Amino acid sequence: MRRRRMSAALLLIMSLVSAFLLAACGPKKENTAADMHLVKAEGTVAVEDGSGNEVSLRENLGLFDGYALKTQAASYGWINMDDTKLAKMDAVSRVDIRREGKLLELDVCSGNLFFNVTEPLEADEEMNIRTSNMVAGIRGTCGWVEVPDENSMRVCLLRGKVECTVLDEDGNALTTETITAGESAEMVLEDDEAAIIVAELDEAETPQFVTDALAHPEDWEMGDGDGQDNADAQNGGAARDGGVGADGANAEAKNAEAGAGILQRFPDVPGVYADALKEMDDAGEVLYVETVDFEGDDSPEQLVLHTRDNGNEKLAISVLRDGPQGVSKLLFSVIPDTDQICKLSLVESGGRMYLERTDLSVNTEVHYFEGSIAQRDGTKVSSSGSEREWGTIEYCSTSWGNSSSGYVWRPEMGEFGPDDGGEISGGEYRGILEKYKETEVLAYTPDGGELILLPDPSETELAVFAEPMFRIRAEGSTLYFSGRRVASEDLAAELKHDERGSGWYIPVEEADGTAGEIRADDVTALVFEEGVVQIGRSWRDNVFQNFYYVESVTFPDSLRWIYSGAFEGCQRLTSVTLPPDIESVGGTDGNAFSYSSMESLRAPASLQDTVDLWFRYGDPSIIEWY
Repeated sequence: MRRRRMSAALLLIMSLVSAFLLAACGPKKENTAADMHLVKAEGTVAVEDGSGNEVSLRENLGLFDGYALKTQAASYGWINMDDTKLAKMDAVSRVDIRREGKLLELDVCSGNLFFNVTEPLEADEEMNIRTSNMVAGIRGTCGWVEVPDENSMRVCLLRGKVECTVLDEDGNALTTETITAGESAEMVLEDDEAAIIVAELDEAETPQFVTDALAHPEDWEMGDGDGQDNADAQNGGAARDGGVGADGANAEAKNAEAGAGILQRFPDVPGVYADALKEMDDAGEVLYVETVDFEGDDSPEQLVLHTRDNGNEKLAISVLRDGPQGVSKLLFSVIPDTDQICKLSLVESGGRMYLERTDLSVNTEVHYFEGSIAQRDGTKVSSSGSEREWGTIEYCSTSWGNSSSGYVWRPEMGEFGPDDGGEISGGEYRGILEKYKETEVLAYTPDGGELILLPDPSETELAVFAEPMFRIRAEGSTLYFSGRRVASEDLAAELKHDERGSGWYIPVEEADGTAGEIRADDVTALVFEEGVVQIGRSWRDNVFQNFYYVESVTFPDSLRWIYSGAFEGCQRLTSVTLPPDIESVGGTDGNAFSYSSMESLRAPASLQDTVDLWFRYGDPSIIEWY
């Protein structure tokens, strides 16, 4: 669909429920002490007044109606209002300021803008972020906007709740969507059609300028100057450390010394990367640098593992490249400081190298594949709609023990296009993982604790990552289940017939490792091995319903959930012992053991209040609490 310019403004309005960005400003065009200031500028930042005249950068430069701010490559601007309402301009961006009474508008002509607030706006204040065709009305949250052109705007939320509405030129609502923290909304007008596309916000998509802003709130601190009478700043505004007008010659000498020091630590790295590595070392510590030809084009990149002064991160990952415009950061992501088991690896697929991050918890498994987004037929394909060349290539996950149990896949590029993805089968999930061959383990934590960097992990340490999600082994008439979850969708995906009951067969792995199958009615025992945490899914799954000839079931200590109807109708099942740390039996619908012949059931006393849901037509007095 061809996109055209609209003669009248298209309004894209977001009503936010909690405190947001910048509070409204003072009277229009009054050159009294400003309540909106440019408090820091890094690189080349230019400011013009309402007449187009250049404004010299000063400490705490006051910003008024009609002012325009522009950043060049590798340059950023920090805007402060009242110390509680903050914004940061990304590189290669332009923002025009419009102020009238209690109304403030930031016109993002191009580029990206981060916003954050710690206190709510006053009831009579109004704040808009807009383009020439779009307006986002702000009430409260934290996140950033991306403006690729005047007919589209992408809003990404880290905190808060947003109602996004597309209006026509007469102010009539065309479409409305609500997004919450962890989601993004792409708002677009193409011809006469408006659309709001809501998607889950992938952590790996967070731009570096946003992660840096979140990590360094001190960058918005106001200095002593009032922004009007101080001397002009030297070439590009506020210094990186301590405000405008720092001694440039001394700073260059210190940078050169620091750059030489870091190249001594990493002698194989080309000297052109010294400044970039020095900046990372200043913000934390550079731990490891490796030259990797990610795109297989004989023009290698530098993979950098480093830390930052941020208590929410275990590790930061950056990919650098030296090009005609100097060193650029192609990719940035982090491993968060959580108790999740995780692993970072270099992987290969189709002649290209990628980074794979695997996160495991008690009820989730997530894989992020990051690297260069391939160009196909001259078109860069990206789910964000932008022309960025690096990012998350594919994302796939599986979860269990909650209402979103199942397998999910989201592509960023490839033959399926950026708009495909969603729920997939267990077999498709495993197929995605098999596309990538691991070549090197960079970092890992097998127990969710301290991150281990680079030393080759033992087979025991990697076993937690290699455990299949679902596996059935047969020994005689006994089925052994391993993995982390056993649900009917996993079982049914492997059936020779779709119907249940007598006559259907389950593909299994024989004792000698060969493939085989077993008739369901020939199964007399079920053994769930250590590591299985869930049997069934959160809605009535009936995974082993009417296994009429099963006489015994053995549960591991790792088991946490047995869901609805899991063993309903197992008429020869007379005795069961539940493990000590199990949290739920029967889910919300119950009937985990209904219509069985239960004579003895041992269970932990912590579950006494839930026993009514366990089985129907059973006698609770048979339960022995321990």
